[in-house]
Amino acid sequence: MDMYEFGKVCQPLNKKYNELFGYIPHHDDFPCTREAYVDALTQAITQKKEVFYFLPGLSGEVVEISE
Repeated sequence: MDMYEFGKVCQPLNKKYNELFGYIPHHDDFPCTREAYVDALTQAITQKKEVFYFLPGLSGEVVEISE
């Protein structure tokens, strides 16, 4: 997804997220793809939980790292 498309998709999601939580999270704060961020943002709005709960490695879950 290019930056223009990402912005168009995120705009209405950001508005809804801001209504729920009082701020808009920034994609660059999360180590994920744009697609994963949009999915997480959508789930966050649907389930009324903050976005980091839906991004691997940020929800407090144990993530195994293979060497």
